[in-house]
Amino acid sequence: MNVALDLEENAARIELRNSLGAIIETVETSSGSVTRQLDLSSLASGVYLIQVSTENGSGSHRVMKK
Repeated sequence: MNVALDLEENAARIELRNSLGAIIETVETSSGSVTRQLDLSSLASGVYLIQVSTENGSGSHRVMKK
């Protein structure tokens, strides 16, 4: 799965979490337009949360792996 971000001045942290909220993977990014690959192939089927945090705030998206 690819996560694409367009960051003007701030770095970001991308966290992949399981349905219980435990962090499975963390990726740090620099500023600018970046694309990061998250490998979900080894994970069990289910719902996961991708949370992106910067100095200016955070957002999250649910992802379902079949």
